[in-house]
Amino acid sequence: MIAAKLRKKKLLSRLLQSGRANDSRVCFEQAIALGSFPARAELALLGFNQNLAFASFWLFNQTLAYADKKAFELVKEGHEFGCSDCSGMLAHIYVNGFRGFVVPSDETAYRLACASADAGSWFGKMALAHFLKGLLGPIDPDEETFDVLWSDPFIRNFASPIIDVPAADVVLPVEDVPAEDVPVEDEDPFKDWSESDLEDWFGVDKNILVESEKRRIAKLLIAEIQQEHACNPNSPKVWLNLPAL
Repeated sequence: MIAAKLRKKKLLSRLLQSGRANDSRVCFEQAIALGSFPARAELALLGFNQNLAFASFWLFNQTLAYADKKAFELVKEGHEFGCSDCSGMLAHIYVNGFRGFVVPSDETAYRLACASADAGSWFGKMALAHFLKGLLGPIDPDEETFDVLWSDPFIRNFASPIIDVPAADVVLPVEDVPAEDVPVEDEDPFKDWSESDLEDWFGVDKNILVESEKRRIAKLLIAEIQQEHACNPNSPKVWLNLPAL
């Protein structure tokens, strides 16, 4: 049984690598048939990129339409099964819309992108970079603005170098404190804060990212994805679909 699992794992790895190298829908579909959830995100991304490349060819687009709708359903199902890559690709679809059968949705796109990026998915980071870029530029006074908050999941990871969290009034030397009482530094300084605490500390305006902060985070995400591709050329082709900033 162990040997069979190892053979399946190697086969899935070869199918994913071949699919990326050759832009092969067939390889991704075979990987999906063997139970790979990330292959669903890869297939949807391939369709998305091909749509951009062949946008002027109406007949070609029509032949891809059915396959793209199927890919969307597969990635949506993968998200429901808890695949962070599928969640990230689904977020990217909701950021941009897809083939006319998916309408862009800021709330859905942002929620999915943050959750996926927080799980470490490159698809989620790609989607979030696109989403943040879409918030830049002139604001239409007739449209409702979408606020990104420092207290939002994943976004708060970028807040610690900028925002100082109040320290305790008295700090005893470590040697004078019993080992079991030495506090462990929390990676998330806002973890136990209530909404009212956040409002009191940040203020309404301070908790909302301004344009320069959104741009900075988007650039950091783009650089991180590009560095990952430089170190691992076999990584998913999200680096082909990054916004320009």
